[in-house]
Amino acid sequence: MASTEAQRDLDPTAFTEILRGLWQMHEGVLAAVFVDSLGESVDYCSSVDPFEAKVAAATLLGVMQQCITISEQLALGTGTALSIRCDEREFFIQRVSGDYLLIVVASDHVPDAALRRAMDRVSHALRLEADMAAPPWH
Repeated sequence: MASTEAQRDLDPTAFTEILRGLWQMHEGVLAAVFVDSLGESVDYCSSVDPFEAKVAAATLLGVMQQCITISEQLALGTGTALSIRCDEREFFIQRVSGDYLLIVVASDHVPDAALRRAMDRVSHALRLEADMAAPPWH
């Protein structure tokens, strides 16, 4: 069972229910944030303070942008996803399109493979809702 959702500081959008579904899917998911290429939160669902969730997402955007640059410089192709495991938290970053990311903040007990499959489905739903074409790497 998911923990209690934090009080929102934004009005709900069509993206809210999509992100809420991911947040509720796995115990240990603390936040699901849809962020643009400037680090602005498009929408989120979180059991942590919304400000903290949005700051984490904006920070992780920078990390992902660096990884994309490095992978392209090394001719490894386009970076599409990144996982970071820390002592107390895990961060999952996935490109939804060239300009948008889905970022999940979790405790250290979320099953990676199942969460990645769920993130694929959510990324697809976010693209449909935003009328975005699937990226070439998808």
